[in-house]
Amino acid sequence: MQVLTYLRLLNLLLGLLINFGAATFKEGCKRIVNGKQDFVSSCLRVNQLG
Repeated sequence: MQVLTYLRLLNLLLGLLINFGAATFKEGCKRIVNGKQDFVSSCLRVNQLG
């Protein structure tokens, strides 16, 4: 929720939430998208290709 609050206050679309306590960086890294549905669906399509 804190990342979403910062994204909304700064009017940003994308943020990263990083948990440094996770075993690997991949497990501890999460993308957070601020509400734009057209932006979200286009990002999902790109990620599914890779």
